[in-house]
Amino acid sequence: TAAKQVVLSRAMSIDAEEGVRLLIKFSMVDSGIDSALETQKFDVAIQWAQLAMPAKLPYVFLKNAMHWEDQGEFRMAEDAFVKAGKPREAIDMYIHQHDFTAARRVADGHDQSAIPSICTAHARVCFQQGSYKDAEALLLQANSPDLLLKFYRDANMYQDAQRIANEYVPEKKSEIARDRALAMQDPLQAGSMLEDNGEHGLAIESYLKASREHT
Repeated sequence: TAAKQVVLSRAMSIDAEEGVRLLIKFSMVDSGIDSALETQKFDVAIQWAQLAMPAKLPYVFLKNAMHWEDQGEFRMAEDAFVKAGKPREAIDMYIHQHDFTAARRVADGHDQSAIPSICTAHARVCFQQGSYKDAEALLLQANSPDLLLKFYRDANMYQDAQRIANEYVPEKKSEIARDRALAMQDPLQAGSMLEDNGEHGLAIESYLKASREHT
């Protein structure tokens, strides 16, 4: 063990090519790279992997990316994630930071299949902030009208939900109309809407709730 430590210390203190030759001599390339990663000597680990173990480069870059992310150096982390062949990790990092512009940039360049998930995550934030039109545009871009419909229903925004159902999810039109009618304060208006949508039993129940105040 002591001898290995001497070899590693020597390898790290000299030129990368000489260090690699020393590691090869003692069959320590793999363990040498791991040791460099553990001590956060990422430049050394990258150089050694490039010279003697290219198959380990993605792993080295991934470890480097995770280090940069922990340090809050997101652009450096992005570069390392991409070099590691893990652009989705960079995208998820940016989504977590709500930096959707950067997430979309990485997706456009390296993983376009991630674009719908970016749009969906961005839409959730927009909806929480009350930017409903922005959220709607993003979810339609992500081809997720069902999720948009759910957002509007959960927020009791039945008029918008009805509009989306009519245009994009026609099989939900009757269901949304019923929910919208049941949420109305005026039993006559609600009954009329239910009647128009063929919900006759519910329409009768709504009409029977009418009082002198409504007529």
